[in-house]
Amino acid sequence: MLRTAASPTSSAIRLIADSFTAPPYIRREIGYHLSGISRLWINAYIVRCPLLTTGHQGKFMFELTPQALADALGRRDAPLLPCLPGVQSRLLMHGSDTEGRFSLVQHLLDPRALGAPVHRRAREDAYVHALSGEVWALSNGEERKAAAGERIHQQRGQWHAFWNRGDEPASVLEIIAPAGFEKFFGDCGAISGPVDENVLSEMAVGYGAEFDWSATSDVVRRNALSFR
Repeated sequence: MLRTAASPTSSAIRLIADSFTAPPYIRREIGYHLSGISRLWINAYIVRCPLLTTGHQGKFMFELTPQALADALGRRDAPLLPCLPGVQSRLLMHGSDTEGRFSLVQHLLDPRALGAPVHRRAREDAYVHALSGEVWALSNGEERKAAAGERIHQQRGQWHAFWNRGDEPASVLEIIAPAGFEKFFGDCGAISGPVDENVLSEMAVGYGAEFDWSATSDVVRRNALSFR
């Protein structure tokens, strides 16, 4: 049975990064506008709603409108992919839908489930946006809670993870930019049997990522999570 948030956020998801270095595709398309204010409308083909990318004084922002979010969460052609114990993922927007700019993945976490082991990626930045449940995340060496509607920026090159520390199911949106890593979840969904750290590590190499299994064990122990 498909589990989604009881009601998506009523306001647009705005992701603003002060220290974020715009990846090449953003720099090319906004260019000189980064010194002022510009609006570049990007067609999100699947949900047919605009994703607004704004550059202002060196910052840039993704904005996903409430209707776009509701349409994405309501997609019936996004099957559940079992990846880790107690976690199922839905690929709501692929890189092929957004010309490689970003991807959108929903993660459905059972109580006390580890959503992602401690890992780092060389190519992508990500935002963990909590829809429901007691979502916690590791980012830049700090563990912090994301209440429903809040998000945590996880920069490329930094070790990060997220999990459900509550006793009720949780739902998380992961926005990955640029796109590409969403294919990893499809690969995970094709694996049967218990977690094999060596297999996951080998898979991650092809996506410019690596896992820290010792740090993962520490997170699992400290937060009384289930991961095996």
